[in-house]
Amino acid sequence: MARIKKPRKPYTRKKGYSISLDFAGKVISAKGATLLEALRAIPKPVKITTKSILTVSKGDKKHSRSLTVPLAKRLFYPAFQFLQAKNLELLLK
Repeated sequence: MARIKKPRKPYTRKKGYSISLDFAGKVISAKGATLLEALRAIPKPVKITTKSILTVSKGDKKHSRSLTVPLAKRLFYPAFQFLQAKNLELLLK
């Protein structure tokens, strides 16, 4: 007798991360499967001259962090993005 195979459930991707950066009344947001992808997807603004608020969310978890001008500028350096992603990942757990 042949074995009947169960139909597979369609692959559903887990909800990814969403990041928004609020500065000087402008909000820039991006999404990604990982936190690093979401950080790299944020378009670089022309100039950052005020404090910023970085908001990271994954599902129902949300974390906001205030950034000074130098930290907000460093957010767009590739080497610093990796470290920032690790730190934000720990804050969401």
